[in-house]
Order: sequence, then C-alpha cells, then structure tokens
Amino acid sequence: MDMLTFTIQSLNDSAMGEDLVHNKMLRALPPTFLVPLLYLFNRCWESGSVPSAWKSSILVPTYKGKGDCSDPASYRPIALTSCIAKLYEKMIKLRFEPLIDISLIAEQAGFQKGRSTLDNLIQLDHDIKKAFTRKRVVSAVFFDIKKAYDTLDPFAILRQAHKFNVGNNFWKCARMSKNVAFPKRRIYERETLSDADKEWISSSEGEEALEMVQPHDLPE
Repeated sequence: MDMLTFTIQSLNDSAMGEDLVHNKMLRALPPTFLVPLLYLFNRCWESGSVPSAWKSSILVPTYKGKGDCSDPASYRPIALTSCIAKLYEKMIKLRFEPLIDISLIAEQAGFQKGRSTLDNLIQLDHDIKKAFTRKRVVSAVFFDIKKAYDTLDPFAILRQAHKFNVGNNFWKCARMSKNVAFPKRRIYERETLSDADKEWISSSEGEEALEMVQPHDLPE
C-alpha cells in the first residue's frame, strides 16, 4: 500500500485516456478506495494480464512546426492512455529499475534516473581534451536510428531482461504480448469533416520500460 500511495502522489497532471479518469482523481482517492485498486494491480501482477481497456489509447498527431502539413512524418504522436494503466506501469517500472541499474554499463546514460545524453557529451569532451594533451587522435561516430522504438526486437529485449533475474511475475507481465512490458493497442484518430466521419486505425506499440536493457551486451 505504501508503494501505491507514493506512486499516486508522484503522478503529474497528464491528460486522461478513454476512461476519462484523471490523475487528479487518483490523487484525491481516500485510503478506502486504494484497497480495491491495489487488489486489482496485484491480480494483474500475479496473472500477467490486464484489462483490455488499458491496452487502448487515443493517439493525437501534433504538428512538429516544420515540414509538409500533409505528410504524416511532420507530426509527433501524443498518446492519451488510461491514467490507471500508467499508474500500474509506473509501479512495475519502480520494481524493475533497481534490478537493472546495478547491472547497466557505466557508458549508458539513456533511461537512467539523473542521467542524460549530456553525460555522454561531457565524457566525449573529456576524451578529446585528454587525447589532445597526449597528441593522439579521437574518432567518434554519431548515428540516429529512424523509428528506433518501433523497430526494436521485443523478443531480444525479453531475452536481455531474463538475464537480470527479474522474477516470474515480471516475466509473465512482459510476455503478455510481443510488445514488451506493457502492450498498447494505439488508436489513431484522423479528423475529417465531422465527428461522424472520424476514422479509427489500430496499431500496436510497446512501452519504454524495458528498452534500457537493450544495449547491455554492446562492447564498451
């Protein structure tokens, strides 16, 4: 119960999903209402399954500010997911992160609390200055992978996660779908002339919670 209470109070005011439950509502719940919510989360954790409604979210295309307005690539997708589902995801992530953080390579800054790509830039700057004083050459390779999240092999990530001894319950949750950690059936809404003409397109996409383990076996 303490973990649930802590996680709820740390929720931000993100937009609500299709169920119309807002994080403000969750933060205002009295302790008596948290008991059935915790029971639901525990059942999901033990069974490795979640309500089907949690797998749906409304995807709102947001214009990036540049590029052809008629080109879908000029839009950034913003997913409006169930706040209850995101709360459950966050609790799973809190359980998972301590197991991973102690095993990740020092060079990996992504998906780690208190770290960012700035850490890598500082290290690169240090290496360049160090090589300069020793009259040596530093070579650096930068690359950007298009649609990196969409093209990750979910089974490869699951195999990586298995190496960290995450436990059977987490393994069951991760195997709910080929989409890693928490499957979502994202629903794209394309506005037309009227509300009656809205077109809904189904697409699947995974959660970021396990993507931190993917680079674990890369050479230093």
